[in-house]
Amino acid sequence: CTHAYLDVGTNIGVQIRKLYEPHLYPKANVLPEFARHFGELRCRVCAIGLEPNPRHEARLQKLERRLSRVGAPILVLRAAAGTVEGAMQLHMHRDVPDAWKDVGASGAASQGGASTTAVAVRTIDLAALVRRVSRWVKSRGGKLLAKLDIEGSEYTVAPHLALDGALCLIDTVMIEWHQRYYGHSNLFRVSKLLNLSARTSGYGVAISWTGGTPTESAGDADWWAAKPTPSPRAGVTSTAGSFKM
Repeated sequence: CTHAYLDVGTNIGVQIRKLYEPHLYPKANVLPEFARHFGELRCRVCAIGLEPNPRHEARLQKLERRLSRVGAPILVLRAAAGTVEGAMQLHMHRDVPDAWKDVGASGAASQGGASTTAVAVRTIDLAALVRRVSRWVKSRGGKLLAKLDIEGSEYTVAPHLALDGALCLIDTVMIEWHQRYYGHSNLFRVSKLLNLSARTSGYGVAISWTGGTPTESAGDADWWAAKPTPSPRAGVTSTAGSFKM
């Protein structure tokens, strides 16, 4: 592989399919990001997914086998993104009529309750994984693109990436902020931390707000695309957009 795509919060693998089978998703707004980072030749792009929900394991195994047979370099780790190697409780909805549509399984403690069931899942230190993958692709002159859709854990994992310095090893990271878990104001507190942490590492982080204006109380389908820039004085910048995966 020359390039790598980290799909953190893979769910049933739709974003990985968009990478390798873009003709099936011609209107997906993430396709220009894939093209900008990787070009059109995807056989040189390794996709590494992280998904802890055991209900998706059989489908992801099937996806790995099918794509691998046609030469796509794909690996899906059955684990959750975290700040350490270890384990956590994953809260899943108790009554899900269709496992393929099971979304929202979360490691956020606030999501536990009578309507959920908890299972112990493995956690991977995402910063360590980013460093390992970055060494590989950068030695080949490649790009590293990442997506974080981890149902509330972004409020701990994203600052961890910044404080570790691993955030600045990613060319672009697309993050979905789940504000219903922690409140809208925490998004901006985290963004300030990301910017401060990156600047102490000699980088700035240009962050594009894509779910409305920064004063809106917007929904969960709001994404920030953060691109580390080699300027110790760069600040957080907000621009309106409409990026949807």
